[in-house]
Amino acid sequence: KVYSVITALFTLILIATALSKMALYIDAYGLTLKRVYVSWFMIFMVAGFIYAIVAQLTRRFRFNFALLLTGALMFGAIAYANVSGFIASYNADAYLDGRLGSVDISEITRMGDSGIPALVKLVEEAEDSKVSREALKSISEYIANNNKEKKMNILTFSLPRARALALLEREGYIEGD
Repeated sequence: KVYSVITALFTLILIATALSKMALYIDAYGLTLKRVYVSWFMIFMVAGFIYAIVAQLTRRFRFNFALLLTGALMFGAIAYANVSGFIASYNADAYLDGRLGSVDISEITRMGDSGIPALVKLVEEAEDSKVSREALKSISEYIANNNKEKKMNILTFSLPRARALALLEREGYIEGD
């Protein structure tokens, strides 16, 4: 039991080091889907090793149940959260307030419908005209691609898409019906 606890503690230290390096990387270059998912998994691993320590020290602890419940809750949280929208707005806000030296417009564009609010914000607030032009170009391409299927139906509807189109209409990028 002692060796198991010591091994789990050292593993927690390694995970903490990896998380701190990931935080430094995010501070320097911004968020991506891979960085978010890796961070999410590392946090899940922390819970697992803490549960392993508790299981070694307590007889009645139900390790499998605790780990399964934590995994289900964490999966539910990341599955229903608007991760793409969060990434896009984080990167745009970090660029606009000076935490990031540059912003990757193509990364925000890859966020699809969820990236539109961040692109609109960059067009309106970016001091660098190149960033503004790139964001405007991405918005124009988005509008061109979505004009083909202007009518939303049950198969094409999504909340991020409806929000993006409503924002573009409100801001005057597209005309309303």
